[in-house]
Amino acid sequence: MGQQKDSKKLISIIVPVYKVEAYLSRCIDSIVAKNVEDYEIILVNDGSPDNCPTICDEYAKKYQFISVIHKENGGLSSARNAGISSAKGEYLMFVDSDDWWNQNVPFSLIMESISRNPDADMFVFPYFEYEERDGKGVYYRRPEHKHFDKVRTDCPIHYYEDVLANGNIEPSACNKIVKTSFIKENDLFFKEGIHGEDSDWMLRLLRVAKSIKTINEPLYIYYIGRASSLTKSVGAKQIIDMLETIERSIEFFKTSTIEQESLKKCEFGYCAYLWFICLGFWNALKGDKRKSVAKKLKSTSLVCDFSNNMKTRKAYKVYKVFGLSITAFILSTYMKLNKKNNYKKERVEL
Repeated sequence: MGQQKDSKKLISIIVPVYKVEAYLSRCIDSIVAKNVEDYEIILVNDGSPDNCPTICDEYAKKYQFISVIHKENGGLSSARNAGISSAKGEYLMFVDSDDWWNQNVPFSLIMESISRNPDADMFVFPYFEYEERDGKGVYYRRPEHKHFDKVRTDCPIHYYEDVLANGNIEPSACNKIVKTSFIKENDLFFKEGIHGEDSDWMLRLLRVAKSIKTINEPLYIYYIGRASSLTKSVGAKQIIDMLETIERSIEFFKTSTIEQESLKKCEFGYCAYLWFICLGFWNALKGDKRKSVAKKLKSTSLVCDFSNNMKTRKAYKVYKVFGLSITAFILSTYMKLNKKNNYKKERVEL
């Protein structure tokens, strides 16, 4: 049993676990149900104070391909990094423990894509969103995911340009399959201690990727129905972390020897998208926090010159005319309305 856990695998699936007692079994069972050969599941108990550690251990006893890492709480990035360090798979996948895998998509499609594209550093696939409304579970498909098969993958810059143009950059680690060697050789571990770690990770990854492929099947179900989810509220710390990601991007291109203007244009284009998200959330801040964040917004606003998405271009025109406060109010109102209008997304049946 121990020998099998130590053997080389094709795919390592990393599941960070923290305070998800009510959702954890659903997540793990959805992966196990795929009956995938040549894989391992690494459950990383990030110091969860509930019954999650026991649940993890029970699954590890039941299945030889499941192992558990118990560690002190360090946050999502820390848990993912612990999983990466111990992974024995040629490829990595990440699953948040309140999400699950779509049982209607055969995993053989994923395996076939890997087999056909052995040189790809990363594979990207769409996902469905799940929300509970009026006591019922509803699945949605994001509008931009309908055109996933039209994203160019002949080179990373074309991929980058297309996903930016249709608002589909998808920084989440959870709809990716990434080569383990690519992660380790380029030091693409997740930055710890920050919010929005996926955006920081994705920017660094796209700087060095040589080959990216897409798989036009919604393997993943993203659960947006948790009242305690981080995305439900955003404060000064989250905004500052995102703006500091933009600052690191600006600094990278000041000092980098990479002679590729198209890469800078793409990266700053995504940073502009992040910048306007920060501006919308900034509208709710008060007092000294509002002032300190305003300084960072102004010092990083240069990325907005590279806005390459229809929405960010429009927002930038408003910003240049009306400034921070009025633009922030408009964006904040738009974001609230957009959140309420989930019914406008395409509903799907599983």
